[in-house]
Amino acid sequence: VAIDVGSTTVAGHLCDLSTGAVLASSGVMNPQIRYGEDLMSRVSYVMMNEQGQEVLTSAIRSALDEMVGHLVEQVGTWIVNRRMEQRVREGNVPYQDAGTYISRFFGVVRQAVAGAEAAPENWSDAFQALIQDVQTARHHGF
Repeated sequence: VAIDVGSTTVAGHLCDLSTGAVLASSGVMNPQIRYGEDLMSRVSYVMMNEQGQEVLTSAIRSALDEMVGHLVEQVGTWIVNRRMEQRVREGNVPYQDAGTYISRFFGVVRQAVAGAEAAPENWSDAFQALIQDVQTARHHGF
């Protein structure tokens, strides 16, 4: 994970170290901004508040935890979708196409969505196969 903590934003990239490929990217506003818009204001906040250092450290750690979680979700979703695409190519599933994604409703509610396309006569089997794929992904932590 490569992280850039800037004064206004925090950027993160999950990279494959063997190829250099960027597998996922995410960015958030730096939550420390509420304690000062620039670095010197934040230094002043720390100097003038007994718990200032802990407050700023906690704020950035929370943002990093959330961002790394989002990066892992992106890669996990990519892996699940690749697995489904491979199964379709091999002809091992009753659906013709399938995919998953994770959305955040107003940044508060997180929902995972899975869907598949299948001929009407295969809907029941496709639904069961999709459930199995999602359960497998959940078993592996995605």
